[in-house]
Amino acid sequence: CCLHFSGHGHAEYLLFEDGFGGSHFIGIDGLGKLIAKPKIKFVFVSACYSETFGRAFISSGVPHALCCETDSYLADTAAALFTRSFYGALLEGRTLKAAFDLGRGAVFVRNGKEESEKFLLLPEDAEHDVCIIDADLQESVNEAKFERHIPAPPPDFIGRQLLLHRVVSSVMLEKKKS
Repeated sequence: CCLHFSGHGHAEYLLFEDGFGGSHFIGIDGLGKLIAKPKIKFVFVSACYSETFGRAFISSGVPHALCCETDSYLADTAAALFTRSFYGALLEGRTLKAAFDLGRGAVFVRNGKEESEKFLLLPEDAEHDVCIIDADLQESVNEAKFERHIPAPPPDFIGRQLLLHRVVSSVMLEKKKS
């Protein structure tokens, strides 16, 4: 089992979305309350400044954590490229360390050394040459056919987060009234 968080981060909190589409800040203490006695093989905290959270997961007993340096902003394009390369390698049966190195390598080629070195695999002194995904799951994923039913937004698409937040909030408030 793994846990993957992809979103916005700060050195002291991760940003989650509440039931109304608004911001909900979770700090280290709040994270500890959400996860008690994890049976998680690894955690991937794909967010800026997420090293503190990666180390918190390690302290709570998770054997492997991927994260970003505490003092670093992480480019969205680098995070997406790393994630695709990393999970693709895991699904091919590569070890956690090999998948991490491939993800970093992909970012290095496209975004440069500085951006690629922002990704961390913790703890630094641990044995990460382990297969995370078992052979049965690899085989079922390889046999599955994935279809994309929703077209990607055009590259110049500008989101409407504020309008969406207002609409969702209004719907949720009306729902509570009835």
